[in-house]
Formats: sequence, structure tokens, C-alpha cells
Amino acid sequence: MPSISTLMTLFLVALQAGGAARTPAGTPAARRQPAAPYTLELEVNPTATFPALKKFGTIDVTLYPGGVRAESLILHAFSKTGSPEMTVMAPLSRLYTEVPLAQARNLFLNLTNSDDEIMPGLGEFPIDSKVLIGKVRDIPARRYRVVLGDNSWVDVWTTTVIPDNPQFERLQMELVSAISRPAAMLVRKIPGTSIYIELNTQHYKKVPVLRLKSLTRSKQGETEALQRGRFYLRAPMVDMLWK
Repeated sequence: MPSISTLMTLFLVALQAGGAARTPAGTPAARRQPAAPYTLELEVNPTATFPALKKFGTIDVTLYPGGVRAESLILHAFSKTGSPEMTVMAPLSRLYTEVPLAQARNLFLNLTNSDDEIMPGLGEFPIDSKVLIGKVRDIPARRYRVVLGDNSWVDVWTTTVIPDNPQFERLQMELVSAISRPAAMLVRKIPGTSIYIELNTQHYKKVPVLRLKSLTRSKQGETEALQRGRFYLRAPMVDMLWK
């Protein structure tokens, strides 16, 4: 049986894997009306709970109406809205490859030498019924508290001021379900787009693992962000990108 710290860490990865959550299954979809163009910039700090990922540094994630882009020290990736693939690039070696979104789950499982789930048998953590209403850097938001155990929780602040990002949702569900299908079900129950996530446990006190950098009502730079760029060569295998 994994330790509670391991469970908390893996659940944290589940929350970091995406950001926009879908409406719970079985309820009518209350989709918001299309909004003006936007650019939402987030910063994920996986080293807060995963020191082994230090080589990646912080991960910058940017959402546009047309898709999503993520950048770390050694890998960049993007996926356009409606595309069945994501493009993964190694900027130093100038190599890239296309990964079908349907294979993202299996890729994650292979990287962790897992079969069907990284954490089989993991239960679904409860969400505190009390939801706080407030702001994150002047952006209207709601706080959902996921209870991990005694005096241990994850606070997830989400906003609905931008439309759901379907490409972000798809990537999230593929990655989170690889960790645990119950965890994926839990993420679906938290509406909105995550803009601040804070971990509180005995060992991690008020540790921000995802934070809002900026939100602008413009999609300037979207075209460049959602394309590969010049002078990249296609890698025959995806694992060549990080070797």
C-alpha cells in the first residue's frame, strides 16, 4: 500500500495535468457563450513535490482559444483545438514528434512502467462541501478543497471568466486517467479553469504548485505558439526527445 505522501503527490499531478474541468457526467452541459479572445498564462511547479523533475524546471502553460502550449527547460509541446495530436519538441536538439492524443495515456503509463493504472485501487478523495468565493489576482474565482486526509488538503481555485478549453480538457483526462480512473472522475467534478493550486500537508505547508501569471483579453502570439517553428527534424521515436 503506497504511503499517504505518495498518494497526495500523485493526486497533485492529476490536478496539474490539466486545468479546465468538464461538467460532471450525467448532468446537462452548461457551456458558456464564446468570449472575446484571451491568453491565459499559468506556471506549474512540479519540483515542489517531485525533486526528481528538477531538470524540467517550472512549466509554463498557455491557453488560447485555438489550443494550448506548454514549455519546460528541455521540452516544448502544443496541441491545436480539434487536433487529434500533440506536437512535442526538444528545442536544444531541434527534434520533434507527433503524438496522437489517444496514445497520451499509454505514453504516460510506459514512462512509469505501469500497466492499466499507475495507482490501481486508489479511491476518490472527497471535496469539501464548502466552496469559497473570492478572487485570484483580481480574477473572480471559487475555491474547492480536496480533502486528502487528517490536516491534509489541496486547495483548487478555478475561474469561469474564460470558456472551457476542449483541448486542455482532452489532454487532462488522458493523463489523469493513467494515474487513476477515480482521480479522473474527481477532476471532472471541479468546474472551471484552475488558476491557483496550493498543497497543505504535514510536510508541505502552503506550497503553490500552480499559479496564475496573467490573463489578457487578446490572443496575440497564438499563431506562433501553436506551430513548430523552423529547422526542426522529425524524431523516429518519441523517447529520443529526452535522451
